[in-house]
Amino acid sequence: MNEKLGYAVLFGGGLVGALPALALWAQRQWIFGLIAFAAGFVGTLLICERLLPFKCPVCGRKLGRQNARGLAAGQQLRFVCEPCDTEWDTGLRVSDE
Repeated sequence: MNEKLGYAVLFGGGLVGALPALALWAQRQWIFGLIAFAAGFVGTLLICERLLPFKCPVCGRKLGRQNARGLAAGQQLRFVCEPCDTEWDTGLRVSDE
């Protein structure tokens, strides 16, 4: 995933978490607003952790596009971690379109 897109997802998720929090704070139910904001923030962080770069299953190194193999149409998408000599098959296939 593109880094700018990741930041956009993080900002959008924060906004989704902040809207109910602001509405509840305006009604003087600040504790529920705080809980709503915290839930939205934590949920957004978890989503971003899953969407942002793949990590090597052995050493935990972030694997970006430069480590990707099989980018042609119809091929299996794989990532190669050269330091620990691991090839990770994502189970994803590049679209033929």
